[in-house]
Amino acid sequence: MKKSKLQITKQILISGIPVSKTSYGDAFSAQVLRDCEELALKAIVENNFQITGEEVELLRKHLNFKVRQFAALFKVSHPAVLKWEKSREPLDSYTQLAIKYFISDRFKVRLPKFDKILSPEKGSTKLPFIEAKAA
Repeated sequence: MKKSKLQITKQILISGIPVSKTSYGDAFSAQVLRDCEELALKAIVENNFQITGEEVELLRKHLNFKVRQFAALFKVSHPAVLKWEKSREPLDSYTQLAIKYFISDRFKVRLPKFDKILSPEKGSTKLPFIEAKAA
């Protein structure tokens, strides 16, 4: 089995992903994709990245939640979730904090220091390029 690289959200490079040859080209399993999504979500918290709609949508779809289910989880309306998902700008600090705490609890990720969560690096609206290893 060949190992390849997969890029998630155009910013996180995950190496060591098992890839199989098919008649259509290289392929990887749905479980590998789910593992990569989880790595990306953990990286958001561990590295205190800004959360935009792209990450909200990734989290919601990774959990297999409908918009209304996800909205209920955060006690907001479903139009609020749709608005978050459409936004390419960082969400407000309170919403980011709530989502980071949820990810931290759900995926057993240690949060950075509280003061760093409330004031991420100024001017950073995109995830910096990082490398993560697939399990």
